[in-house]
Amino acid sequence: MTLHIQDLNFSYANKPVLHDISVDGFLPGQVTALIGPNATGKSTFFRCVAGLLKTNGAKISVNGVDKAETKRSEWNRNVCYMPQLFSSNAALTVFDVVLLARKNLVGKRVSGNDVGAVAGILEKLKISHLSEFYVGDLSGGQQQIVSIAQAIVRNPALFLLDEPTSALDLRHQLEIMTIIREETRARGVVAIVALHDLNLAARFAGHVVLMREGRILLSGKPEDVLSSPELAETYGVNIDIQKTKSGILTVAASL
Repeated sequence: MTLHIQDLNFSYANKPVLHDISVDGFLPGQVTALIGPNATGKSTFFRCVAGLLKTNGAKISVNGVDKAETKRSEWNRNVCYMPQLFSSNAALTVFDVVLLARKNLVGKRVSGNDVGAVAGILEKLKISHLSEFYVGDLSGGQQQIVSIAQAIVRNPALFLLDEPTSALDLRHQLEIMTIIREETRARGVVAIVALHDLNLAARFAGHVVLMREGRILLSGKPEDVLSSPELAETYGVNIDIQKTKSGILTVAASL
């Protein structure tokens, strides 16, 4: 699986947001962490790659298939975008909304395989006990895990996950990121995960992309990007990189 992005620009009402983005280094089976301050363009970047925003002149391809030459339905099968905010007041259960995410891509008739796939994802994410709960009655963190289940139950070539742990407590952050990394490796796909927590990026990503003011500043190995002067300057803090006795890379920031 390959992802290629070249000459990506985007503006909202003549206000430039993304500037000449060309980036590679996305390897199959590897999580890429997309990092950068608030309002730097990460969500817009995801929406452009997902095909939700028009990108004239940009070259975006997955497995050699160019987005500009692909039907929207086919692109949606290959690219799974999970937005940062997820909420639903629909009178649907958790099982229903995850099943719908699967059936929107593979047809309307529900098979035993579909039901089994949904049940397996809910069990993996430890939310089987919520199967018959209405999504609108769940907490923000529970709804976010349901959104992750909707993404994982699909079988795309590319995952775009925008802050998938923002509403979760520490234990659930670690559990969810572990599952995302495991699924990425097992399927041999590319997963790009926007993260504010640099320690999650250091721990779970094999590739880090640093964005600032709509531009890509750095792209490379976590230890190289996270220890760079550009990162400290971007966030306006001092950065100290260490490794624990178990070899886990950690990031300490100070003013």
